[in-house]
Amino acid sequence: MYSRPKRAAALAAVAAINDEQKTEKRQRTENADDSDPDNGDYDPSVPLISQSDNHKQNEPTLRELIQGVHSKENSWMDVRKRLDSHPSEATPRDFHSALLVHFPLVPEYIIAKFIRSGDVIRWEAFRFITTCPWFPIHLIRYLLVIEEDEIRDMAEDHEDIFDRYTPPGARLNRLFSYCSKIFGLFRNPSAEVPPRIEVIKEILNPSFALTVLSTRDEGRCVPMHNVCAFESNIEYVRLLANVGKQGDQDTSEDTELNPSYGGLLQRDTYGRTPLWKIAHNWSDEKAADITQELFDLFNFPSEIFPDDILNQAISEQKWELCKVIIHKLPRTLLHHGSAGNHPLHEVVFKGRHSNLPLALLMVEQTLRLGTTVIEASKNTCGLLTKRNWANRSPLKTLFLSNNSSLSNNETKVMDFCKDVITYIVLGMEANENEEDGINLLALMKEAVHIRFWAIIQYFIENFPAQLHLKDEEGCLLLHHICRSSHTPMELIQLAITTGLQQHVGGKNGRGGLAIANNDKRTALEILGSRNAGSNNKLFKNLMEATHPKLIVQRDFKSLNLLHAVADGGKVTVARQILKARPECISFVDDNGRLPLHIACMHKSSTAQTKLIRLLLSEGVKQHIDGKGGLLLADDNNKSPLDHLLCKLQWDGFDRWKSINELFEGVVDDVPLIQSAIEISCYNIPSLVHKHRDSLKIKDEFGCFPLHVYLAKQGSLPDKTYKQIFDLYPAAANEPDGDTGLLPYQTAATLPNWKLKDVYDLLRTNPCVINLSLDQGPS
Repeated sequence: MYSRPKRAAALAAVAAINDEQKTEKRQRTENADDSDPDNGDYDPSVPLISQSDNHKQNEPTLRELIQGVHSKENSWMDVRKRLDSHPSEATPRDFHSALLVHFPLVPEYIIAKFIRSGDVIRWEAFRFITTCPWFPIHLIRYLLVIEEDEIRDMAEDHEDIFDRYTPPGARLNRLFSYCSKIFGLFRNPSAEVPPRIEVIKEILNPSFALTVLSTRDEGRCVPMHNVCAFESNIEYVRLLANVGKQGDQDTSEDTELNPSYGGLLQRDTYGRTPLWKIAHNWSDEKAADITQELFDLFNFPSEIFPDDILNQAISEQKWELCKVIIHKLPRTLLHHGSAGNHPLHEVVFKGRHSNLPLALLMVEQTLRLGTTVIEASKNTCGLLTKRNWANRSPLKTLFLSNNSSLSNNETKVMDFCKDVITYIVLGMEANENEEDGINLLALMKEAVHIRFWAIIQYFIENFPAQLHLKDEEGCLLLHHICRSSHTPMELIQLAITTGLQQHVGGKNGRGGLAIANNDKRTALEILGSRNAGSNNKLFKNLMEATHPKLIVQRDFKSLNLLHAVADGGKVTVARQILKARPECISFVDDNGRLPLHIACMHKSSTAQTKLIRLLLSEGVKQHIDGKGGLLLADDNNKSPLDHLLCKLQWDGFDRWKSINELFEGVVDDVPLIQSAIEISCYNIPSLVHKHRDSLKIKDEFGCFPLHVYLAKQGSLPDKTYKQIFDLYPAAANEPDGDTGLLPYQTAATLPNWKLKDVYDLLRTNPCVINLSLDQGPS
């Protein structure tokens, strides 16, 4: 702006003008129109011209007098007289020209005259003195136009001196307007010279510092917004923060103003705070340093900050700033966005830009806080296993990342998980906190879910003493490993062997295989229902083990091993169990269910069909009642056939030519329709149409489907009755095996059947003369 080389050039140009040149210039400009703008800046390269053609030819203008001071032909007293007689001639250009005279220096009374001549001049002078590095600082009081004692009187006369909207006194209003404009200069990155910090200190007078810091410009920005726009203004940020700190301390407790914190928490038109500008515009290191200083200075209460402040820093990848926020505002770790993503999710979602050390710090900080502060961290290993709305946890995102640096090389994620495990185990040894064990098992459970077998193997081999830990469901690590059908057989054997060495579950725990969880299911039962190709060999090894015995004879009945296998397990494992103890086929559980019940309750599939046929054929061989147990009811009065019909996927029904394929070669004459009527299947018409031969089959009570349908008291659709009757009318002449009544007699005794229905059944009986409806009986 106004550098020393420019000023020297101006002085040299002015000294070179002689009397003849001045005379020629005056004659040349007598009739010229002076159209200088009132608010233009002074440019030494432009010659100084007269200001008006209305003056007398022999009377110098204000600008000519200042030019004469440059050439030492006039004195400042001549300039003062001209300002007194013609104050309207003063322009910013003349003011700047006067300031460039370095000998003799412009007197203070000349500056005062210029400033009092108009508000435009006053603002230009204010900006010049604020930014000029060589101008005397004490002259700022002429720009403020307010003396110290005058300020003190104003503060005493007006109790609302700190009111940010209506500060008392027109001159204070002008001052606040100037301050707002001055701080607006910080927003201009192209400014050559920033406002002088000494001037900022001068204008932040303690009597109205809080009001200045709260004054807003046209964008509703307070001074701190503008100062925080660029990291080069770090000293000014410190200054404003300290002034705000002092103002907050000086403010009495009964004041209506909240602590201003130097304006750090004020929001502009876009809802952004100065701290947001620091996080957005500054480099990571400087943003972290100044944020740490501000937190130490003000000791901010955590509730005044938005919950997403950590998410904003993560989105800008300001990792050092994130560390400061995590230490100062740990509650921000709990915040989740619209997709259910916590800050830990956001960190690991950065792909190749993921910051694993920061993620480890976040996990450790969350674990250190405990569930008393962050309830959402419960059973999530410091939010590491917390799933978002897309059912993805941070650990799963790390492990399954599409980034080549992670997917092809698990070393980074492996080391990260090792550090987490080590941190938790060390904390458990120091504090003996049971909740740490639950978090550790939560990590292992998630590792099973994402098939991260390497970290589970590392945990078993390096921390075998922790295999006795249980989660809130009462499950050991062995329970979770056995639950997955993708777990390698070697890992299961390793867990069992290590559990035996560590005496997990005590003398009869068998390495954890015989330990039941809260649902009263042991790891051995869960292992039985595991549908994996290796399960056959695994069970064979368990049954053949002798030192110690891992499966004993009482397990077949007390643990209902065949029931467990029937729940989606392998056919080959079921054959092993039936070979070892054939009577398992007749064992019932606490609900009175056979293994066949459990098999028929499972989702239908080709493998499950083979299992059902195996259990059914074994039941027939052992002469179990109800066609090998197929029609045997449990405590809820439902047979395996009932469960089979309830679970059957009717949309995929065409893959079987007939449901009787399940029973073909095993059992005959299955009362399929009767069972469907009893359980009120919604698609009985389709079933009747496909299996019309089943209408000729009696159930165990000697009843045809027509008898069972009539006994339902007409609660089913009439078209179903008509379909059953039309496809097999001979059933109308057969008595009910349970009551001995013919179908027309059953319909006549029930209120829901119409007389027409009774007549339709009656006329099919050969013992009754067939009469039309309009004739009486013969």
